Amino acid sequence: MENLGRRRTITLLAFPLIIGWLIIGTAVNLRMILLGRFTTGISLGMAKASAPIYVSETARAQHRGKLGYFPPIMSALGVLMGCILGSILQWKQLALLMTLFPIFLFFSSLFLPESPHWLIKMNQEDKAFQSLKRLRHWRGNNNDDLRIYKEIHEIRETIEESTAVSPHDEKVPLLHVLEEKEVRFPAMLVFSLMIFQQFSGVSAVIYYLKMILNHGDGTSNQLAMPPGKAPPPHGNDIRPAILGLVHFLAFFISLPLVDRVGRKFLLKVSGILMALSHLMLATYLYKYVPSDTSVSGIPQGSSSANMVAAAVSNETISGIQSGAALVAEPIHSWIPLLSLCAYIASFSLASPIPFILMSEIFGANVRSYMASAATLVASIASFIVVEMFPVLMYGVSPTFTFALFAFLSIQSTFVAFIMPETKGKTLAEIEHLFKAPRDFKGKIKETIEVPCEQVSVISGTSMALCNYSFDVKKSNNEKERMAPVGRYPKYTT
Repeated sequence: MENLGRRRTITLLAFPLIIGWLIIGTAVNLRMILLGRFTTGISLGMAKASAPIYVSETARAQHRGKLGYFPPIMSALGVLMGCILGSILQWKQLALLMTLFPIFLFFSSLFLPESPHWLIKMNQEDKAFQSLKRLRHWRGNNNDDLRIYKEIHEIRETIEESTAVSPHDEKVPLLHVLEEKEVRFPAMLVFSLMIFQQFSGVSAVIYYLKMILNHGDGTSNQLAMPPGKAPPPHGNDIRPAILGLVHFLAFFISLPLVDRVGRKFLLKVSGILMALSHLMLATYLYKYVPSDTSVSGIPQGSSSANMVAAAVSNETISGIQSGAALVAEPIHSWIPLLSLCAYIASFSLASPIPFILMSEIFGANVRSYMASAATLVASIASFIVVEMFPVLMYGVSPTFTFALFAFLSIQSTFVAFIMPETKGKTLAEIEHLFKAPRDFKGKIKETIEVPCEQVSVISGTSMALCNYSFDVKKSNNEKERMAPVGRYPKYTT
């Protein structure tokens, strides 16, 4: 991202995605499948870091939150399409179909303007002006020129301040970067939110969905089917598609709210609702499902690798032994699906916010570096959840597993209490915001004074950036800040 630019990085990511899906679609052995999954996984990890940064650096302050929701929305749409098409097509056909999306990404990204932040950082202000003309709907009048030059000046000033603290061309270890106050507090917030959101169990719910639902309704062991009756085919189970649809539609509830009620409010509501959803499922499992977690063919005390293999091969996490009766009454069998739908909807309310924050609150000199680190933290947390979920279900109990998810889900609410609100603020204002001294609760101890400076923007035209005190609870109206006339800023010719 630093050498090629945000837009070029997104464009080039299409190639490994195409290659990875082609390898999977034409695979003749397990090694080819693993190679394809590795290629697509690396590419998607890079996309999770680059796409939010591109959105944050090109969007206006009052639209940045809404636009930041679109990458996760597209991800949820992909999950929904996988649930629907996976019940219709063979997996090889589905993999070949997936190559169409990175092809579309490649050609559509060619027409996108480059990030003005990156262009200014690379001392290409003429290209940054042209990029902002496209992004800000330039109409050719003098006021539009002044707005764009004012924004260029703010971006340049922010980059210069960040570079003065830690030059961007210095390659330093992550621990050294975290020693800086301007980086340490934002990193603590973003890393904590990434970890607690993943530890709420979203990856386990998506990857082991059929196993959880079968365990809850008592149909989890194929050996428990009546003699002579085969288990139903995958295509007849619409429950994954229902969950995928809920996951996709829930984003549109929080989409209009993220720039109105703010990031903090959505994080608090999401954490509380996720915890309640998990508690409902844990209560159901405790009351209606036996606590015996032994699995047919897998003795107690087996290694975690054997437990994961059993979960995948049997498509179940269950304590039902061969010939056992169904353990859940039919009247209660809808509760697991309802609980998981409530959880995934609650998760969707605020799941994009950590990725929005990681592209907002870091300085321009470390933004791409720290965004990559935050994405890595989220991926490691997701891997831990996926690996440990069968161990907890087999080795401890389903009730304990989802009660633990409920406890971890509520932790993101506590992080939200110490997190400053960033809605409606420009990236320059957010960077000044995190430079202010704070108390142990994360609250700012004093206002921030921004110095006044007279700058020349075009021949015969100057712009006065006047002193103002930045208050966390004020200056959220970008139209007022960007107005060509008025108290701030004042333009003179």
